[in-house]
Formats: sequence, C-alpha cells, structure tokens
Amino acid sequence: MSQRAIARADRILDLLARSKMPLTLDQISSALELPRSTAFDLLGDLLSTGFLQISAHRYSFGSRVSMLQTLAESTTVPAVSHPTLLAIARESAWAVALAEIAGPVLLYVDQVGVRGPGRLSRIADLHLPRPVLQTAAGRVILANMPAEVRRRMLHGAASAEQQKEFRAKASTIRRNGYLFHETGLIPGLSALAVPVPAALDGVVNSAVVLFMPRGSTGGRQRVREVVALVQDHLRQ
Repeated sequence: MSQRAIARADRILDLLARSKMPLTLDQISSALELPRSTAFDLLGDLLSTGFLQISAHRYSFGSRVSMLQTLAESTTVPAVSHPTLLAIARESAWAVALAEIAGPVLLYVDQVGVRGPGRLSRIADLHLPRPVLQTAAGRVILANMPAEVRRRMLHGAASAEQQKEFRAKASTIRRNGYLFHETGLIPGLSALAVPVPAALDGVVNSAVVLFMPRGSTGGRQRVREVVALVQDHLRQ
C-alpha cells in the first residue's frame, strides 16, 4: 500500500471514529471527496485485514481494531524477547510463537523461525484471537495459573462440560511442565507449549509454542529435549 493510500485509509478510519455510526460507501466517498471507485478499493483493503466490517451496506470498525487495543493493554514488555524466540527456533528447527492470554482469548503476539502454513502466519501476524481451551498454549497457561484466577478466566469462556474436562487434566499438564498435542488450530500441525513464568510474581500468563508437521516430532525423547531447550532459554 502506497503512502497516499495509507493516508486515505487513515482518513476513512478517522471519519468512522468521529461519525459514531456505520456509514455507506456513498457517505464515505462524499465526506472525504474521494472517487467512489477509490473509496471502494480502500474499504475492501480495510475489510480484508479486519479493520472494518460491513452489514446492510454500511461500514463500521471490525475486530482488528479491538484486538489491537486488547494486545496493547495486555502487556507492555513481551514475556520472552524476540532474540530468545529466534534462538529457540534456530536450535529446534521448528516454527516458534509467543502466546499470551488477554481476557477470554489467546493471542499469538510474535512468531519467528520457519514460517508456518499461511493460516498460522496470518493468525500470528494479525494477532487473531483464539479460544483459550482450543489451543495447547491456552491450556498450558491456564493449568499453571492460580486456581482462583483460572476459575475466573474460564467462567463464561467455556461450557460447564469443557471446564470439567479441562480440570480433570490440569494437574497432569502442570506436573509435566508442558503440553503436546495435535492441534486443531492448523490442520496437519502439532503444537508443543511450554509455560512462561512472569519475572516479578511467577504467575503464568504466556507460553512459548513450537509448531511442527504432524508425525515429525521424532518421538517423546525429542519432545522432552526441546522442552528442556526452551526452559533453559527461559531461565537465562
């Protein structure tokens, strides 16, 4: 996108913010004195990236805007630095991401190493929210949270049956110190999640996640070696 297009897209977002209500294509084109075709193309770009949504031919802010706000408020300093993630990716030869819980959802806030399939890259690059209990990272983070915090996080975010199923496995996840499973996030991939204790209070709110093609982990011994590798880098 050119600098001119970025400036025009910014004007559209500013207009919608000030209007306090959804606007039609013609209203946006007229208010900004843009050719209708130009406004249509810009709106299409903003729709495709989640900044806008459309309903009944009217445009309003999309989920991307609220997710950026949530991401900004979730933490000021990444739990694991980018160079550390790079080192883990280089030594494991797997795609590596940093995941954090933000309210009732899980966000992938950084991704390094071998680029995963398009959907994984899109989820990480756009910080698309994922249901906490449907990810290895979400489960390993919740399992290592204090019981009361975990109860509050799950309330309203999962059904009674899902909560019961997770509680039955939480102690095993904590005892193992990691969670490995064939993820439903991306078909054909497995995920290995290792919790990251916070530096100040030790409360877990994030996890390092390694993604690899299903069936290519090299067995349990290789998984344990990679877990040890991640934990060693987290202690440094």
